[in-house]
Amino acid sequence: MHFTMVNGEGGPPKKPKRGLCDRGRQVTVLIVSMSTIFMLLIMGMVYALEMRARDMQELGFNTPA
Repeated sequence: MHFTMVNGEGGPPKKPKRGLCDRGRQVTVLIVSMSTIFMLLIMGMVYALEMRARDMQELGFNTPA
């Protein structure tokens, strides 16, 4: 008797995708870019608070220690 497998191990082997469209690379780029944007946002907020504190100190709103 002879059996035929349907959807078996036939056909050419598939090559794994490499390059910018790789799923793991997309996740890595997303995490790095979002972390960079978040860090720049926090640095900007700290800078703005420092400038505000410096302006308040120049106007005489400093608290007595």
